[in-house]
Amino acid sequence: MIGLNNLDMEFDIYNVGNRVMNTYVYHTSAGYIMIDTGYEHRFREVEKKLNKLGIVFSQIKYVFLPHAHDDHAGFLQELLSLIAL
Repeated sequence: MIGLNNLDMEFDIYNVGNRVMNTYVYHTSAGYIMIDTGYEHRFREVEKKLNKLGIVFSQIKYVFLPHAHDDHAGFLQELLSLIAL
C-alpha cells in the first residue's frame, strides 16, 4: 500500500511488468486501471502475473498509455478484445 502526501487514501499498486518495461495495475472502486500494456509478446506473461494476484483481464476497466510506441501499447488490441471498456 502506498500512502500519498498524508492524505487519507491508500492504493494497491502492482507492477506486472518486468525489469525492462513497467506495466502498472491498480484498483479503484470502478475496477482496475492499467498503465501501459508493454510489448505485444508479453501478453501471456502479464496475464500470469495478474492471475497470481487474483486479477483477470475482464476486471480492467481503464487503460492509459503515455504514448503509442510498441513498448507501451504492444498488446492493447489483444487486451481490448477481451475486456469491455
